[in-house]
Amino acid sequence: MDQGLAAVLGASVGVIGTLGTAVLTYAATRSQVRDQQRGAHLAWLRDTRMRTYTDLFTTIEQLDTALEVYEARIKAVRRKQTISAADLDSITALKQAAHAAYSRVNHQGVQVSVAGPEWLTEKFADFLEPTEGLLAKLDSLVPQEGSGPVHADYNELDALTSVTVERFNDLHHDARSVFEKPNP
Repeated sequence: MDQGLAAVLGASVGVIGTLGTAVLTYAATRSQVRDQQRGAHLAWLRDTRMRTYTDLFTTIEQLDTALEVYEARIKAVRRKQTISAADLDSITALKQAAHAAYSRVNHQGVQVSVAGPEWLTEKFADFLEPTEGLLAKLDSLVPQEGSGPVHADYNELDALTSVTVERFNDLHHDARSVFEKPNP
């Protein structure tokens, strides 16, 4: 009987040991899978943000170019002795290009809000506000057909340009900082 009891106790200890090992193996495997999934998600999020921010800054560069050309043409036409319909047509085309570029930047802002983080979306809104004001100011400076040289005070325009550039630099710096943090 002692041998039978010893065999049963030995088998019980073996079963308990096997079950304990199985539970520990399951827990360790589950933790490892969860860590791998989290790592894969963070890599996906980082890649998504990189594409989103790259697209945003490419679009902002296009807007910057459109605004510079639009502004230069307005200033050049305002200095002419007589402003023709052709002058205004060229300004209208540049105005449409600038507004289209602004719309693309605004659309990219939606992508930024989806990719996050939320505080960067707020920085984007901070950039967009003076940019919209700059575009409106340029629109207000478009001269009338047939008018002569129009002298304007460009201080407000220069101030809006300065704020827009400053906000762009802040946005660019903050977007880069997303990738410098260990967990986005």
